[in-house]
This record gives sequence, C-alpha cells and structure tokens, in this order.
Amino acid sequence: MKINYSNGAPSLADKKGAVSVAHSTSLKNGTPLKGFFDVVFNQNVTACAAAVSAEPGASFSAKAIILERELYQDPPFSQNTRFVVVVFDEDESFIDENFNIIVTC
Repeated sequence: MKINYSNGAPSLADKKGAVSVAHSTSLKNGTPLKGFFDVVFNQNVTACAAAVSAEPGASFSAKAIILERELYQDPPFSQNTRFVVVVFDEDESFIDENFNIIVTC
C-alpha cells in the first residue's frame, strides 16, 4: 500500500486493508510529529509480517522503519491494528515523505 504525502498531510494512495493514515501526535501537546505516521488497518494484523520503505526524493535518499505495532481498539472491541512508521533522510532528520507498507499474513 502506498502512502502519499502532499499539501501538508498524508493520504492513502490505495487502501488494501488500511482505514486511515495520519501524523502521529505529541502526547504532551497534541501537535503533529514530523516524519512520524500512524497507519491503521481494519483487522488484527499484529502477528503478520510487515515491511516499510520510503520513496527517495529528487536529491536525497530516505529510509523508513516500523517503530511500533499494536492492537488499536477504537472503537472499543474492534480489532484494528496501528503501525507507527518513521521516515528520515540520510542525515537521520525526520522528514514527511511518501512511503510504502506491505503486510503479509
């Protein structure tokens, strides 16, 4: 599944099981965290294999990692899974950039 980043916000290029993507937010004050994204799937995929890759920009290379995955029960009793994806450049600075995530069960 491809995640596009443009006009200051992430969006799903194709869903394929994901229901939402958004910037992760600071627990302290709720502001969006640059380079951190929450990707929520509409089923429990916590035990599935997952891989993520960043799309390089015109003049830099980018990397992405899955920082965390958890069962995300919103609304209560749902079986959604939330992945936290982090995207950064070659200087290890967090960046907002397109990325791909693949989940295989």
